[in-house]
Amino acid sequence: WTSDSGNFYPGLQVYYIHSRDIQKTGKGYFTDASSLVLKPGEKKTYSFKFSAVRAGDNSPQTSADDPNNSSDSVEERENNMSVNILLADDHKMIREGLKQLLEMYDDIKVVGEAGDGFECLNLADKTHPDVILLDINMPNLDGLQVLNIIKTQKMDCKVIVLTIHNEIEYLIKAIDFNCDGYILKDSDFDTLKNAIMTVYEGQTYIEPTLVPLLNVRLAERDLMKDKSKELTRREVEVLKMIASGSSNKEIASTLSISERTVKNHVSNIFKKIDVSDRTQAAVFAIKNDIIKLK
Repeated sequence: WTSDSGNFYPGLQVYYIHSRDIQKTGKGYFTDASSLVLKPGEKKTYSFKFSAVRAGDNSPQTSADDPNNSSDSVEERENNMSVNILLADDHKMIREGLKQLLEMYDDIKVVGEAGDGFECLNLADKTHPDVILLDINMPNLDGLQVLNIIKTQKMDCKVIVLTIHNEIEYLIKAIDFNCDGYILKDSDFDTLKNAIMTVYEGQTYIEPTLVPLLNVRLAERDLMKDKSKELTRREVEVLKMIASGSSNKEIASTLSISERTVKNHVSNIFKKIDVSDRTQAAVFAIKNDIIKLK
């Protein structure tokens, strides 16, 4: 337990403090509790400090007679710690506006601003934000690419996609890349604040207006995945070639089978995935990652 100056005051008993009990802003810890027992009228100053500790069973006790002692509890001190935010948007005006709004709150601090994907990754590594507000449309690396890198590398931060895109495909892609939140830029500021605090506490926040359509689309995708599992290996090969624009004759030549056999495969594929033409089959293949768009 320490004041901002690092002073320990008379009558203050400091018990064993372990590094795991210190918030990540901390810079050190004590292992010798006896050296921290002060006699009445005695004052010691230590050369290092830490911002906050979690209270254990042996919580520090303060002297009620000491005017320098704070009446705040450890929990209150922890609640006052800021959520560090990194803003990533290619429009400077948007970044500056967000920063001004966010820093109206004592529990939020903007630690960096990035104008493109590469800068976002560099600042994330440098500033160690708790939450990144990430736009999708950015130069060099777009927001979804940045999100994928952050999650693949298991960087210790939450990511909220803050975007103009209300198309469900963008949201699903962000979810596939394990985003922690997705919110539209036309949302009110209370919604943004709620999203930040929700993901900071380890939960997921999705723009409420997008949730109904998201549920429908995810259910459809699960159904399509079940259908794709019914396809044989040969049928998957044929479907890939259909999606690539190959004719039955070209498929037959490539796979060294007859055109009649190809027609049978195509007919079976259409039945299994519930489509009626080659275009719908191609769309099915793309949506289910059976074929990748280049």
